[in-house]
Amino acid sequence: MKKLTSVMMAFSIAGSAFAGGVDDPLLYKVMIDQLEVREADGKNPTVWEVDAWLGKDLNKLWFKSEGEYVDSKTEEAETQ
Repeated sequence: MKKLTSVMMAFSIAGSAFAGGVDDPLLYKVMIDQLEVREADGKNPTVWEVDAWLGKDLNKLWFKSEGEYVDSKTEEAETQ
């Protein structure tokens, strides 16, 4: 009985230790908050604001970008 209890405890500890590796798929998400392209007389601005991430449950790589592009020139841009 003592052996059976020890084996069951070992399996329960090992099962919980490896549970994150089996059911931890690689996930991603892309969120476009703003994407505007205007065509009018004079200036034609393009404005964007994008967030994205790639990773697993606890560890993720984040990418954030926003900016404005007017008349073939980048007026302002920020990438993190």
